[in-house]
Formats: sequence, structure tokens, C-alpha cells
Amino acid sequence: MPNLIAAVKGNGELVGPAMGTLAKPQLKATCAQEDIDSVCRLSAAVDGCDLQDLIDLQVKYLHHTLSNATWAANVNIREDWKLLTIFSGLDDAVFYNATEPHKLPTSPELFASNLNQLLESVYAVLPRTFVNIVMLPEKFEPSVTTTHLTCKFFKWYSIHAGIHWTDTQLWIATIKRYNEIIKEVAKMWSAKGLKDFGVSLQPFMQEAPLQQSDMDSLDCFHPNLAAHQGMAVALWNNMHASSPADKSNNWKQPQNATCPTSTSRLVLNPTLQVMV
Repeated sequence: MPNLIAAVKGNGELVGPAMGTLAKPQLKATCAQEDIDSVCRLSAAVDGCDLQDLIDLQVKYLHHTLSNATWAANVNIREDWKLLTIFSGLDDAVFYNATEPHKLPTSPELFASNLNQLLESVYAVLPRTFVNIVMLPEKFEPSVTTTHLTCKFFKWYSIHAGIHWTDTQLWIATIKRYNEIIKEVAKMWSAKGLKDFGVSLQPFMQEAPLQQSDMDSLDCFHPNLAAHQGMAVALWNNMHASSPADKSNNWKQPQNATCPTSTSRLVLNPTLQVMV
């Protein structure tokens, strides 16, 4: 996504995209020390995080980094528009908290509360932000996570490392309920009619039939490079859609990146458009 934006921005350097690759995955901890400036920048993504972690860790990281980084010195947090994409919820479905006696995914009630609180937290410290909320994939077979020997080893190792997996038979029903909640919360925020903050649903994952060939060959859980590229194009195109009906719900359908014009706008809500 940053590469696509930088290609058409045309009025200065894009502030914030990640640079390079971390030496090892982060687990329940945001970037720290020299990794903030040399790698992560404004990519606050962290392995293993549920919505509660986004509230507790990632919003604070974004605000602190944007406020203090020398490479963001020209950014006015209150006046400049920012683009934030949230793709979270799968970890709420496939992992359970160690204190959960029934070993179940995050309850729908808590998921809804956390998603709303997350948006409130973002709005409080990052006004003038266009927020993409990526809906979760419903068309995949959970058994793909143990397709190969390396994937089985990854899951076995993660369990012994303290990761608590929920019953795979619960995944799809839970994800579908979460998607309903995501729609409800986004609709509620759209109804606020805010002129300095917008929440846009991005359904390009929802109907994509994910297969083993779309997954990382080591863990069969995270998207591989080709999948990330296809997802980025679908997100980019959906951002320019003039209405929800024009948005793709399947990134695997062949599509070329759209080219914005001087009149292109991102839709914050049905009655308000803004150039970001």
C-alpha cells in the first residue's frame, strides 16, 4: 500500500511506511529502540495481538512515534490527514486467553466493545484519520493451518511456547459473527457524521477462497508475499470506490490497480468526501 500511494502522491516523501524486515517476529510487543526508525516506523503490527492489545499497545505506539520521530517532524498530528488500516480480529477467534476457563474465542460482546473502544482511542489521539477496517476471511478451511509438516511443527511449537489455540470448528462461525459486529460498529461511526475522522469498511478478504498456496510455507497461517500484493491492490481499489456496492469482496479476482485523478476522493461517509 505505501508503494502504491508513493507512486501517485507527487508532492513529497510519504511519512511512515515500514522499511526492511525485522530480524525476528514480534510477539505482544511493539517495535523498540533502533527498530522504530530503521524498520517499523508507523507500522504498529504485532504478531499474536487481539483487539485489546491494539488498544493497550499499538495506538500508544503510533501516537508516540508520530509525535517524536525526527522523520515525522513536519507532520501536524491535528491538521494533516493520516491513513490507518486495521486488520485485526483473527487472533480473537483462533486464540483464547489463558484465563478463559472454557477455552473459547473472545465473546462477541467483548469484541464489539473493544472495537468501539479502539476507534475511540484512535480518534482521541489521531484526529483527521481515514481508517480502513478490513473484514475477516470467511472462505477458508481451518485445516490449512496443519497442511504440511512444517506447519504442524509450527502449531506444536507455538502451543508449547504458551500460545492457546481455540477449537478450529469454532473459527468460521466466530469470524462471521465478528464481521457482523464490524459492520455494526462502522455504521455507528459513520452515523456520527464526523468531518475529521472516517471509518471505511474493506470487504476484500471476506469472500476470498484462501488456500494453502496463499499462505506462508513455514506456518500456513500468515499470507505469503503474493497474497499480500493482491490484498494491497484490492484495498487500494476499494478505497477509491464511489459506493460500498462498488467494492470488491474477493481480492483473488484479477484486478489492476486503479489510477486516481485530481478529482478522486476517499469517502468518509455517504455525504462527505475528502482528499487524503
